[in-house]
Amino acid sequence: MRYGIVRDEWAARIVYEAAERAIVGYDAHRAAADTSRRQDRLDKLFRGKGPAPAATAIVAATDDSGTELYGAVVLDTPYNAGAVIQDLELGRQLARLHRIVSGLFVVDEHRGAGLGTQLLREEAAMCALVTGARYIEGFVDDRNGSADFYRRAGLTVLPHNTGLPARRPTNTPLTHESSVDGHWFYLDLWAHYADRMQCKECGSGLAFVPGDGGDLTCPRMRVDAAGQRVHE
Repeated sequence: MRYGIVRDEWAARIVYEAAERAIVGYDAHRAAADTSRRQDRLDKLFRGKGPAPAATAIVAATDDSGTELYGAVVLDTPYNAGAVIQDLELGRQLARLHRIVSGLFVVDEHRGAGLGTQLLREEAAMCALVTGARYIEGFVDDRNGSADFYRRAGLTVLPHNTGLPARRPTNTPLTHESSVDGHWFYLDLWAHYADRMQCKECGSGLAFVPGDGGDLTCPRMRVDAAGQRVHE
């Protein structure tokens, strides 16, 4: 078995179609069209502010030859139109720091072996982290089963039909839409994977400081007598 980022449209379409078969309410055509539309909007939002994040990233699990699909996770970068209207920089922050788990599935014959947890907690988490995100989050519809999978995987699962809370640094909550029933969930990547990130100045692994919403710090950083942060 191997894991890899899906980089061409043909392979992405195979994943979308498999997700449509596995996930109630998933629409392969709509997913592909939405990716293209969001990428255009993200490119405009980040114009003159550095490269825009990819609208969608797909990590697939396949056999060693890459010809048989075992499962996949689809991560979307949000374009929050309301936030963009309110504050362009807020819209950019939301796009930089959040990734939406819009699709996660394992084909029937490979379920029960921990593949879904690996895709979520390792592959999706690292894919999001290396692109600068802090959170992966999503919604599990009641029609697709229990939210217990996400609880067992160590994610925070919100009460039924309750939106996502405000979290640092954007402090922007997400309201639940009454047209669907289920549970929202999220994982703070900084809190769980700080040691996999490196200080840009010294290369040491970072540490997570949980107070006041949480932040990252280098263990070799200290404050000198003049109140300046310096490395030991």
